[in-house]
Amino acid sequence: MRRPLVLLLFLMAVTLCSRAESKLIRRSCAFADEPGALCRIVDSEGEGEALKIGMNRELRLELSSMPVPANTTVRVPLLLYDVLSPGDTLYPAVFTVLFDSTKASFRSVETGSNTMLEGIPVTMASVVGGIEFRITEKLIVSDTMLSGTLLELLFRTPDPEERDTLRCALTLYSWSFDAGSFSPLPRDGLLTIIPRHTVLTCGGTYAPPALLWSRSLKDYDPNPFTVYRTLRNTGDREARNVRFKIEYDKKNLVLVEPVVNVQDGAPSTVQPGDTTVGRWTMRAARRLHGDSVSICIVYSRDGVDSSRCCTRFWIPAADAVLSCTATAPAINAVQGNQKYWPMPFEVTVTVLNEGGKRTDAVFARLVLPKELRFTNPDSPDRDAKRVFPSILDPGEQGSAQWYLWHPVTAVETTYTVGVWVWTSNADSSYCEVKVLIPRLETPVLTPVCQVPDSLHYDPVLDRYDANPFDVTLRCTNTGALPATDVTGFMYLPRSVVLTNPGDSLRRAFPNPLLVWKPGDTVPSMKWNVTYTRKLRYDTYLDFKFVTGGVGPTGLPLDSVETWCRVRVPGLAPSFACVMHMPDSLPLNATKTDVTPNPFTVRFHVWNTSKYSSTIDMVDLNYPIGDGLTLDATTPKTRTVKRVLLPGDTLTVTWVLSVQNRVKRRDVQITCIAYDDGGNPVACSDDMWIANLETQLQCVLMTSESVIRYHPWAQQYHPTRWVITADLTNTGGSPLTDLMATLDLADSSLMALQELDPEFPDNTNPKRVAVLFPQSTKTFQWGFRLAASNNSGVSQFLVYNLTYRAKETHFMISGCDVPVEIEAAVLTGASQPPAPRGFDLRQNTPNPFSSATTISYEVPAAMHVRMVVYDVLRRGKSGSC
Repeated sequence: MRRPLVLLLFLMAVTLCSRAESKLIRRSCAFADEPGALCRIVDSEGEGEALKIGMNRELRLELSSMPVPANTTVRVPLLLYDVLSPGDTLYPAVFTVLFDSTKASFRSVETGSNTMLEGIPVTMASVVGGIEFRITEKLIVSDTMLSGTLLELLFRTPDPEERDTLRCALTLYSWSFDAGSFSPLPRDGLLTIIPRHTVLTCGGTYAPPALLWSRSLKDYDPNPFTVYRTLRNTGDREARNVRFKIEYDKKNLVLVEPVVNVQDGAPSTVQPGDTTVGRWTMRAARRLHGDSVSICIVYSRDGVDSSRCCTRFWIPAADAVLSCTATAPAINAVQGNQKYWPMPFEVTVTVLNEGGKRTDAVFARLVLPKELRFTNPDSPDRDAKRVFPSILDPGEQGSAQWYLWHPVTAVETTYTVGVWVWTSNADSSYCEVKVLIPRLETPVLTPVCQVPDSLHYDPVLDRYDANPFDVTLRCTNTGALPATDVTGFMYLPRSVVLTNPGDSLRRAFPNPLLVWKPGDTVPSMKWNVTYTRKLRYDTYLDFKFVTGGVGPTGLPLDSVETWCRVRVPGLAPSFACVMHMPDSLPLNATKTDVTPNPFTVRFHVWNTSKYSSTIDMVDLNYPIGDGLTLDATTPKTRTVKRVLLPGDTLTVTWVLSVQNRVKRRDVQITCIAYDDGGNPVACSDDMWIANLETQLQCVLMTSESVIRYHPWAQQYHPTRWVITADLTNTGGSPLTDLMATLDLADSSLMALQELDPEFPDNTNPKRVAVLFPQSTKTFQWGFRLAASNNSGVSQFLVYNLTYRAKETHFMISGCDVPVEIEAAVLTGASQPPAPRGFDLRQNTPNPFSSATTISYEVPAAMHVRMVVYDVLRRGKSGSC
């Protein structure tokens, strides 16, 4: 009866309090810890009445818990989970939020349009460990139920170093309303602060996939080249102090820019989403052999270990690259001796192959100013020479030298001597050297010679026109002092004679020879000469003159050389030629020789001019080292002395034999006819000679195909066997360094057999120095049974022969033969006892052709049946 009464009183109190709200200008409500607290309602006249209520209304308030990023401003909503109905009022309130200021910093409180306290001011004040907030005005719910975000607190999260997640507790503490019937139930919040991380992603190390060699550049292309590495920051934290380090093969690569192997990234601080680059320019050194090289770029940053990205690219072998250096001695003026020293002097060019391939023949050519001249063995115009050694390996150098001469001069002069070097498989190269010729106070002899430019052939008169002709030598003294006893000497070229044999080749100039001045007569001397030959090709007559004298001190002056040249047109071509021979020597049908062998070379030469001409000699040239032999009946050189009228033909024949070889040969044969003037008429032709095939075959045999187990004797018989190998040269060429090796195909069966120590020769492998065609070499190995076959089934020892010769490839599994080892069967109790002393011996001879003898022993007289099997297991039996 008491419970309904209490409930009725509670409902009456709520109803009265609700009705009185429309008249209240101030309302207060005190809450007690137990039910039955007083609710005093005071009206405008200050009168009021107190009502008992059963319980205050709870209001659930909670600060949100959320994960938030570091180094950012976050909004933490203060959530109202209970629903406010129309007519409810939230009175001003005070509450405190406690938090760790080292883990989050408070910025402001907002009551925006998305909050329930929109437009209601909220004040705040710092307290120990947090912020105290005051809601300064009441919230009256009009016509819509409310719940959700009451207000928002703005915090700024710190930016800790990269480590574990931080947690910042937000404690909602000491909430109280100024009035009203709501009892707050606060719940704390939690900020889970996720630190920012730097994530650098390697975009790879980039370099050219391969360098190419450019002959025109004499270098690789590209070279220098760029190598770089790109990093992208895919994290949410900047990367600071990014550095790159390059690792490379210092023997083949050189840094160009920058010249250090460590550099800061560009930029060194990388923001999230941005990239940084480490870039180097490198140069590849010339390689002797092509190969791929590796380049690695390592990056590092503050607090993070290094990471490596690598790439490989191809650098080919460099072609032959020529470089040269020219040197010359210092020329000194020896005033007392009135000469230069050294004179003549030597110019040397040193050629270096800086590339990666061997050169063809290397040549050098000296480029002289006209005042410098060749002398001694290089005169008059031996400007081009073959470098010695002429073929240069990579890194090897060769040289060439020239002897030069300069006349005495009263004016100091510097000359530039240039040198070109070249070969067929590389670009040419140029170098030069300066030569200083000092001033010398002495007579200076300056000779000049004069000859006709050329001779002309008159076919009607069958002779050269302007023949004989005059040769003139003039000499002036262009020095500072007079000279005495000045003479000129003429060296006649080949096939030129003095028209008057009594004339002297040496002539004297006026004595003394004074210093020449403009307008003075030039002293000269003259010879009349005759050219005596008729050549089939253009030639030049080089006249050399040497002028010398004595200086004022009585010492001889350096002799001075001068040259003049006369062109003599040739009468060629007056002959033509052709040669006939096989274009190739293939193998014959049996492949034992080339065909035809011997073969014939026919040489035809005929007179194509309108004049009679003579062939004096015919010669055959062929490579001696390629196995060609000339038949004795056809000599290599023939003296024919044959006069050919216009259109006549001379035919000469040679017979040659070929020695067969295992390598193909390409030979060139040249026939040369020489006319009465020694002029050659040559024809050449090429021919390839087939190589003989090399073949090596084998046959492998065994003396015992089955090693049988005899149960009544509880033993094997026979227990020894011989493996025989026949190697036959079935090709057409001898084979050398022959080697044969016997192996057991299945090494797991090795324990069943062993080499027979009583066999005379068990060397393995076996060798022979030479095996001639169609010859056979026999090898043998002796074996004996080493253990019983207890596997229960027959085991087959398969012997395999591998062999090779110097001229053949290695033969694997060339031939094989099996030997069966029967399974051992244990003697049971029901079997008769085995006789002792049974022995079956090896047959002799072995191997055999027509007959062989097999010996055996038994302990007593008994009936014996013997079965003999061939290699195909076909047996023949007999009793004895």
